[in-house]
Amino acid sequence: MSCEITSGRRTVPGGAVQETRFFHAHQDVAYPIPGQIIVTAKRHFCFLTEMSQAETSEFLPLVQRIRREQERQLGIEHVYYIYNEDTTHHFHLWMVPRYPWMARFGKSIEAVRPALRHAREQMSSEHHLAAVAEAAAKLRESLAREVEPDGHCDRYLRPETTASVAREALRHVIAPNQNPARSLDRPQSKDVSNSDIDNPRCR
Repeated sequence: MSCEITSGRRTVPGGAVQETRFFHAHQDVAYPIPGQIIVTAKRHFCFLTEMSQAETSEFLPLVQRIRREQERQLGIEHVYYIYNEDTTHHFHLWMVPRYPWMARFGKSIEAVRPALRHAREQMSSEHHLAAVAEAAAKLRESLAREVEPDGHCDRYLRPETTASVAREALRHVIAPNQNPARSLDRPQSKDVSNSDIDNPRCR
């Protein structure tokens, strides 16, 4: 799935929010939380220590740009960063926003899993999907105004996907009547998302 997304063979529902020479950032569609972004490496590797010097130089500024726009455009004050080496996917970083409604699940990293489960099981209505699509569009448009330090700018840096198109795409991925009994501990099917937290070791 990651290979298809980063190569452009598969369109990400909701669209990418930014694409650079080495990385692809898009809204996480498995968990419909506005502004929850996955930053994925285009090259297939699993470990932070496997990043090239060029990838390393590009990675942190990209994450910083996204984080600034999460706060400026969406009012997100705090973010959990999750990086998992125990995966079959490309290297990727989850940027999970902390919203006030998540307080019921606690405040530590242990609260992330139940919050994600709640979002997947209870936040798939038209209203929620519209909010996710609108947030992705805002991030995409604000990030499109920024250019890479070397002047590189890919097609995904431009806001080509409108909120309505993104919302329609998200609806096909997260059906409003999907089975609420699904558990985070059970891997998603590959046609849904590349964002499962629990996966077999990549090596």
